[in-house]
Amino acid sequence: MKSQPNHPFFEVSNLTFRFDPDQDPVLKNINFVINENENILVLGPSGSGKSTLAYCLNNLYPSSVDGIMNGIINYKGFALTSFEPGEVNRKIGLVMQDPDSQFCMLTVEEEIAFVLENIQFPRSEMEERMDYVLDLVDMLPFKHRLIHSLSGGQKQKLAIACALAMEPELLILDEPTANLDPASSFELVQTLKRLKNNHSFSILVIEHNLDNWLEIVERCIILNSEGEMFFNGPPSDCFNNYAKELASEGIWLPRSIGAG
Repeated sequence: MKSQPNHPFFEVSNLTFRFDPDQDPVLKNINFVINENENILVLGPSGSGKSTLAYCLNNLYPSSVDGIMNGIINYKGFALTSFEPGEVNRKIGLVMQDPDSQFCMLTVEEEIAFVLENIQFPRSEMEERMDYVLDLVDMLPFKHRLIHSLSGGQKQKLAIACALAMEPELLILDEPTANLDPASSFELVQTLKRLKNNHSFSILVIEHNLDNWLEIVERCIILNSEGEMFFNGPPSDCFNNYAKELASEGIWLPRSIGAG
């Protein structure tokens, strides 16, 4: 069952981003909103700026790179760039394609504890919170495991648990199933689906493998190879009316459409 979107709390207006003033922008004049409790799928060919968009929404860009951002990203009515680095990360979780790049500790419990310590979570409540978020993603039995011994799917679940520990209002997933086998990919999406049935937060997922996600997303945003947005609307309209355009951009179609 898909979530029921509410009011917009994120607004992207005329977003343009480039890494070098002498080079073409990676993103060009992007405009959209994110509603409370909404699930959005972002599609685009390689090099279309999808990951750059994710990092802009998380305020990693431009604060942590040499880049130039024009336009405005508003979070609850305030420009995202007006916040101090790290200030909004508690409410805007980001899970990268390679979860190993996000881990700092050796064991599962140490990683969750590290996240909670960084947000100054009360130490007396830390164990309970740790068990709670691990249980949400079916990782409680692995609490004492070494992270390097986990499977790819388990590492993605741990990365999601780390984000959930901060109670985000927006969870950004950057190609979370890229390194997973089909069974692990399906299980990951079902975990998120179950979470959304009991918790209110928005999801923005960047993905190439679409089929598992279509049952939970309300909206698709499509970027072309030039970093421009050419579609923003319901998945049914996207795949039924723009199949040829998507194929020409090298964007994979759902099996039901691609076989048609």
